[in-house]
Amino acid sequence: MAPDLSHIAQLIRPLIEGEGVELWDVAWVSEHGRWVLRVTLDREEGGVSVGDCARVSHVIEDVIDVEGNLPHAYTLEVSSPGIDRLLRTPRHFERFLGETVRIKLIDALDGMRHVRGNLVCVGEGSVVVHVDGKEISLPLDRIAKAQLEGQLKNKGVKT
Repeated sequence: MAPDLSHIAQLIRPLIEGEGVELWDVAWVSEHGRWVLRVTLDREEGGVSVGDCARVSHVIEDVIDVEGNLPHAYTLEVSSPGIDRLLRTPRHFERFLGETVRIKLIDALDGMRHVRGNLVCVGEGSVVVHVDGKEISLPLDRIAKAQLEGQLKNKGVKT
């Protein structure tokens, strides 16, 4: 049974923002026989430091333990999204317009399951990617995984 990640995000978002960073993502994963609650932070300008991650970890751990309703013992991991960050929400895609993305679709769309190209725009329920001279619209609900690729052009991310 997976925990309600939207509930956890609501609990910790104000605490994280109070520390001057933003909540990028929350994930619940099993790794090497243990459960991990992965909280990913970002900051639009200047990126996230190790100190930011440590400070936020201390601020949120008690709230998660008391109110998070996690089904198993877990390890809390707080980190930055990194250069090949996952893109999950429309806001994530909007922030990185013009960057190269790799997208894996749940099922093939026009014979393609994997797409690599420049992110052109974000619309209502879809993203548009420029691939081999043409623009392809990809519905957000058909994206299994999307992430940035390569070097960022100065989007406030430390590399």
